[in-house]
Amino acid sequence: MAQRFSLTFRMTLFISIMCTLLVGTDIWRSVASRKVQLAEMTTATANLARAMAQHADDTFKEVDTVLGGIVERVEHDGVSPTALERLHQRFISRLGELEQVSGLFLFNSDGDLVINALPGPLNSHNNADREYFAYHRDHTDRGAHLSPPVLSRTSGKWVIPVSRRIDAEDGSFAGVALAAIDVDFFLQFYNHLDIGHEGAVVLAFNNGVMAVRRPYEERFVGAGMLNTMLFREHVAQGTSGTFSTQSSQDGVLRLNSFRSLHNYPLFVAAALSQDEILATWWTDTLWHAGGIGLLVCVLAIFGWRLIRQVNLQGKTEKELAASLETTRAILDTAVNPIITVDSEGRVRSVNRAGQREFGYEPQDIIGLSVRDLVPDSHLQAYQEYSVQFAENGFTDAGSGVELAGMRKDGSVFAAHVSTGAMRGAGERRFVCVITDISEQKKQRQRSGGHPRSHVVGRRHRRAGHLVMEPERRHGAVE
Repeated sequence: MAQRFSLTFRMTLFISIMCTLLVGTDIWRSVASRKVQLAEMTTATANLARAMAQHADDTFKEVDTVLGGIVERVEHDGVSPTALERLHQRFISRLGELEQVSGLFLFNSDGDLVINALPGPLNSHNNADREYFAYHRDHTDRGAHLSPPVLSRTSGKWVIPVSRRIDAEDGSFAGVALAAIDVDFFLQFYNHLDIGHEGAVVLAFNNGVMAVRRPYEERFVGAGMLNTMLFREHVAQGTSGTFSTQSSQDGVLRLNSFRSLHNYPLFVAAALSQDEILATWWTDTLWHAGGIGLLVCVLAIFGWRLIRQVNLQGKTEKELAASLETTRAILDTAVNPIITVDSEGRVRSVNRAGQREFGYEPQDIIGLSVRDLVPDSHLQAYQEYSVQFAENGFTDAGSGVELAGMRKDGSVFAAHVSTGAMRGAGERRFVCVITDISEQKKQRQRSGGHPRSHVVGRRHRRAGHLVMEPERRHGAVE
């Protein structure tokens, strides 16, 4: 019982381990796949940020180059009416060449508009209150200065001012050359980027002022972003970096990559929605999980049925063993000898009464020919009995005959043999129940009876059978 239970336990453990391995392997594969997906998207967002930074750098550099030429021309040619007219035509020409620029302007030292890039009469106004004008007036820096976005007084659109200081011959402040870069130029470029439905891109100043953002909302143009995770990571990580965070603008969890511009005080950021990044991974994972779950269920059901079958087989074997023990006990306690014989006429089993009656030990009588248990004087009667039994079709009810048995020591005793046929272990066998009738014969002889030494031709219903399987249906049993 312990062994059968141990087998059941081992089978249960094996199936449990297999199911655990299947589930564990799928979980490991899913986790590894998720890491790979995020790594690939991290690289993609970093490349996207690099492309955006290069685009912004080129945009501002082109405008800066034009402004540098304007400043040099004004400082060299002066601001005479003739020089200003030539410069006006130059402005108009340049405006047509620069897609990103919505206006070119020249302001004097008081902030009054001197010329612009629009054809026709000049509609002058004063920009001395603008941040860029105050900066150049107070700083001698000759490089380009980029200001936070403002609403243009000329076009009414949001623009990013790019300006340069103009000096007089004595080095004093003489005015400002200005180019207004349209925010829509960057939006048009960003709208062509494949960042999904919930992706975002940002162009921002290093001082924490947002210039452009997609998805576009006017309230974000020029808004402060000092308290955003993006700005804090930009300050902490330096010129470039990657991180994940929930947007403070719309609450979407995104994978962010940022990069600073090489030549100007701005940085860009590309952000992809983590849900969209992992959408394909989720689909793949769910399909795999469903398949593995189905496989585990099939394996579990198969294992359960197998274990149940093993348990049933164990129970059947136990019952069979108990039945065999009972049968063996019955045979061993029987008074009459009981012998089973196979189809070759050899003894297959004998009970204790048979061992005592014939004087053989089990190892000596098993395999012995049944003829060795019949004296020569009764072999003819035995042969006739075998033939008669075969001709009657090996009926299961059996038949009886008076013969004689011969013990191991050669002594002979009168016996009545009842034989019946049965099927066991896939073959037909014969069971002989032998009754010592020596005393009965002596009594009959004293009373004038005649012994029978031939087949009586009737069925004997006493307990006990000889079981044999003849090799042929008709003829003597060997």
